Amino acid sequence: MPRRIAQALGRCVLALPLILALQPGSAETIKLERRGGLDVVPALVNGAVSLKFIIDSGASDVVIPADVMRKLVRSGAVTDRDVIGTTVVRLADGSEHSSRRFVLHELKVGDHALRNVTATVSPEGGEPLLGQSFLARLPSWMIDNNRHALVLDDDRATSGKRAASSDTSANTVTPVRPAVLPPVPSPPRSPPPP
Repeated sequence: MPRRIAQALGRCVLALPLILALQPGSAETIKLERRGGLDVVPALVNGAVSLKFIIDSGASDVVIPADVMRKLVRSGAVTDRDVIGTTVVRLADGSEHSSRRFVLHELKVGDHALRNVTATVSPEGGEPLLGQSFLARLPSWMIDNNRHALVLDDDRATSGKRAASSDTSANTVTPVRPAVLPPVPSPPRSPPPP
């Protein structure tokens, strides 16, 4: 009898990883708000300041407008030590601007908090953008058009199944893949004097 129990337990132990692998992953659904025809999602910056970000998979970094950056500095959520340099960024209209880059110690969307997220400062008066420096670090994410929500999925294997089963209509769920953008070229340098 003890031998049979040991064999049965052995089979259960071997099957456990397979059973766990087939369990659905955990997903968080965050209701989106509409602002001027764009989807925005609330996020907490460095545990101190709540902002509404436009989800922008075409932005390589999280983007904070200069006027909002000043508020973050005044509140102490961002300091000079967080600045990591400057870069040239290309905006959606094709224009190029020099921009400060800095690190957000924490950016939290729903229950998903990421540490050390690279961000850039955009010209004053723009909107905060939730770009690839945050989105690409998530295991999986999508916009569910039927529920008007951002779905953050912790398990890549189940995200496609969940998207396919959420509705049978063709345009309900939009899986989003990170955009791969070419690097912004540096401004041309003048040749050295002869």
